[in-house]
Amino acid sequence: MASTGWAGIGFGQDDLRVIRETVGFPAIRAEIEAAGLRHVEVELASGWWREDDLSWRGTWELLLEAAHELQASFVKIGTAFGSPVDDITPFVKPLRQVANEAATVGTRVALEPLPFGFIGSMPQGADLIRAADHPSAGLLVDFWRLPRRHDPAATRAVS
Repeated sequence: MASTGWAGIGFGQDDLRVIRETVGFPAIRAEIEAAGLRHVEVELASGWWREDDLSWRGTWELLLEAAHELQASFVKIGTAFGSPVDDITPFVKPLRQVANEAATVGTRVALEPLPFGFIGSMPQGADLIRAADHPSAGLLVDFWRLPRRHDPAATRAVS
């Protein structure tokens, strides 16, 4: 695949469940290497900020296992659909926690703000990443979404 211009591949949680139950992560890792791909991502963890509902943990553990076995650069995380929150404070400690857990398996978390999610813009996502202040937490900027947001603030530089 690298010979055709691809540099990486991403796997969603449903794909990862099937891989784990069938061929296994080591076989897929071998295929990734044979294809010459350099970047692997696994996705999507949501619910990670919910202390009152831990139903997300099963998916999170699958994503961590897959990230470790596939040598993924990061696990993509997001929030639930809804209006963007006014206060990011409730997300800071949980983000730090999932970043700690990701670091223990040799990967990181990448937060993808979505215009229809609780963390709804790049600037808000950058604020959350800065507040969490963890070396294994970063911001995923999906360039495809920026011009579609129709929000000049969404395209300003985030650092």
